[in-house]
Amino acid sequence: MKSHATGHYTRGRLPSIERTVQFANHLSIVQTGVAAAKVVFAMALLSISSVVAPIVGALMAFAVYNGNNLADLEEDAVNKPACAAVTVRWKREIAVVSAAAALAAIALAAYAGGLVALGIVFVPVLACGLYSLPLVPGERADRLKDVFGLNTALVAAAWAIPLTYLPVAIGGQVPLSHTVPVVALLFLRTFISVEVFNVRDIAGDRASGVATLPASLGLPATKHVLIFLDGVALAVAIAAADVLPAVAVVAVLAVTVYSMGLTAILDRINNFQLACLAKDGEYVALGVVALLVI
Repeated sequence: MKSHATGHYTRGRLPSIERTVQFANHLSIVQTGVAAAKVVFAMALLSISSVVAPIVGALMAFAVYNGNNLADLEEDAVNKPACAAVTVRWKREIAVVSAAAALAAIALAAYAGGLVALGIVFVPVLACGLYSLPLVPGERADRLKDVFGLNTALVAAAWAIPLTYLPVAIGGQVPLSHTVPVVALLFLRTFISVEVFNVRDIAGDRASGVATLPASLGLPATKHVLIFLDGVALAVAIAAADVLPAVAVVAVLAVTVYSMGLTAILDRINNFQLACLAKDGEYVALGVVALLVI
């Protein structure tokens, strides 16, 4: 599945801190933190407390996103040449560490949540395989990642479902009426984030035939769609206000307004890497609020 790692890697004489940040971005450390923040926020919405669940979520994200980087070197050479260069340079090491992260996630999930949590860990892995394998008949699109709308929906579901139900499997039973709106919120927020990042990848996606919203509809229409989806997320949060913590719902409302503002100025942003980091900042904010609520 498409990684959201940001930044540019150069071999020039950059300050050591800047080089470290760039290298961490290319290893999907940002997405690892985002996954942990999503789990923490899901726990806050579900009134669950667990130390293990965010760790498992982070390990899952690290393994899946870096595995995706290894599988998509050709496309990343167009979309993210600096990231692809790092992956090629450290290919073996990345593969070993990613495998170790996957095994650690599996072991922790099985220990803390049994077979249910173990099965949940494999959801994004299975989705990653479905995303890239030639499963769709026809001349124009043979992979799910090439199918307009379905590609991003698969990515969003692959994270929204396990990152919601992982803490449930580990931390305790929660009514379905509570979990469904949380899945819906994480699905919508993830779908929007993926398509915002896809704006950066328009050239490579068009060249490789991946039908994302920006590559297929153009930026102006994409902005309208994403703002509409933000509105849907807002409606979900308001509708679920009677079953979710009030502070968490208010945080969702604030982040949704922030997201709409960022989407509105996408066509006026020169440094899109900063826009990607700003988008990831949504989850940092939600994670901080969640820590206050739990």
